[in-house]
This record gives sequence, structure tokens and C-alpha cells, in this order.
Amino acid sequence: MTTKENKDIPGFVKAFLKEEKNKYYVRVDNSFIEDSFNYYGLENQVHGYKEVKEYLLSKKKKSIKQEDEFLYNGASILYGLIHARFIVTEEGLKKMKRKYKKQEFGICPRYYCNKAALLPFSPSDKLNESTIQLVCPLCKHVYRPPQEYATIDGAHFGSSFASLFMMTFPKYVNSVKPIEGKYSPTIYGFKLYNGEINEPPKDFFIRKSFMKRIK
Repeated sequence: MTTKENKDIPGFVKAFLKEEKNKYYVRVDNSFIEDSFNYYGLENQVHGYKEVKEYLLSKKKKSIKQEDEFLYNGASILYGLIHARFIVTEEGLKKMKRKYKKQEFGICPRYYCNKAALLPFSPSDKLNESTIQLVCPLCKHVYRPPQEYATIDGAHFGSSFASLFMMTFPKYVNSVKPIEGKYSPTIYGFKLYNGEINEPPKDFFIRKSFMKRIK
């Protein structure tokens, strides 16, 4: 990023992205964030929309001051909604890909997914209906994010991004190969039928007594 480009970034955006709790977000391009068309339909979702939008787009340096708290919180919501629209564009997907490759959203805790990177996901596109969740592209299981990111509104990432990302970048999504195999439950070497304990093997208690004697 050139010095000129850095100066052109709205002051709020710089302050917002510096916060540790906002590291899941990417910087929305100036051309996108300054285009009024991209705000269509958002007027009724943010209280004090006109003032908040002016605050969001201002190039002045911003800090979280008590007197600006209303505007800062409103701008955070508005930026999140614009962010959800930006990350499904070609440039937005590229920026999210960089985070994905660095595993900035975390890795799947499931052993057989071989540390596959997670993607942010929301079951809803509406504000205040769901917090952000993380989905594994391999097993498709959904997980809660770490506590510091658990309150991020899911509408800031939307319900379409993860699926669109997997369709756009199959090479990266499939670059991690799952570990083959699965857990086969056994007791003293006897496999359990369908993983359920219905009745112990006939010589189970004999083996159990034997184990006691040799201890």
C-alpha cells in the first residue's frame, strides 16, 4: 500500500481494523466504501444513518472517545454491513483468501481434517439474529469462534460468503487432504457392533478376571 493510499483510508476504518477483536475483517476498498450504490437498503438498519455514514467516510483520524461513542458504534455496524457485501466481490474474496491461507480464522479441531483452515459463516444475513460462526470446508462442521470474536454479528460476514469462497477457490480448499480412517470402538480388543454396547462378549468377564490376576 502506498503512502497516498494509506492517507486516503477513512480514519474510522484505520481505528476499527487496529482493534484486536476485529482481526477477522478485511479493509474494504475505498472505491467500494465510497460508492453510494453499495449502501442501498441500509438506511433503516443504522440509527442516525446520515451522520454515521459521514463519520465513517471522514478522512480525519479517529479514536474511540466518549463523545464519539454513538457515532463509532454506529459506524462499526455500518462498516460490518458494507463488509459483508464487499467480501463476496472479486477483490473482497481475494483479500479473504489471504487470511484463509494464513489460517487467521483458525483450524478445524477435528483430527481427521488435518488442520484444515476454517471460514467465517453466518446462518442469517440480518443484524442481531446470529453471531459469527466458523465452518470447516472439509467436514462441513460448524464451530464457535474464540471468546474474543464470539460477539461479532454474523451479518457482517453473511450466509453466502463461505459457500462462494469454496466454489471460487477449490484449489485452496482442497489443498489439505483429510486423514483417512475412523475410530473403531473396542473393549479389550473386541470391536463393538455399530459402536453400541448391547451385550458384553461371552468371555468378557473371564478376561476381566484374568486382567485382575496378572496385575
